[in-house]
Amino acid sequence: LSAEALNSNEESEFTLALGWALKENQKFGKRGRGKRISKHVITYLEGYFLVGNINKNDRYTAEEMHTELLELVKTSNLEESNVPK
Repeated sequence: LSAEALNSNEESEFTLALGWALKENQKFGKRGRGKRISKHVITYLEGYFLVGNINKNDRYTAEEMHTELLELVKTSNLEESNVPK
């Protein structure tokens, strides 16, 4: 068999497209490119968690934390775009 015959057989049997292993085609490391929570919102959320640690009766649920953050938006302490959904 000649080298040309071997190359044509390899190309026809190889199911992946050309360039599949190139670094520019890899999709690794693309996680976490979403929006980050601002530092101001993080401090408010930490405060809500710490209140629950001090007194077990005053614990906030996730919904209550979200409504409190929306109240802060109404009082113009935060921007609505910074409040996570």
